[in-house]
Amino acid sequence: MLKYWLALLVVLNAAALAWQWDALAPLGLGPQQPQEPERLQQQLRPEAIQPVLAPSVPNAAPR
Repeated sequence: MLKYWLALLVVLNAAALAWQWDALAPLGLGPQQPQEPERLQQQLRPEAIQPVLAPSVPNAAPR
């Protein structure tokens, strides 16, 4: 009986993995991708954003 439960869990895990990797997308199944077209249209030159590193703080000496 345990081997049937194990086989069922393996099949369900394989199905969940296929769903996450969009392997079932041609069948109309798959996770929905978040879309925000309004936010994308409101962005002004997103390629001009430059990340800035914070200055490092030296570790305090032990007391």
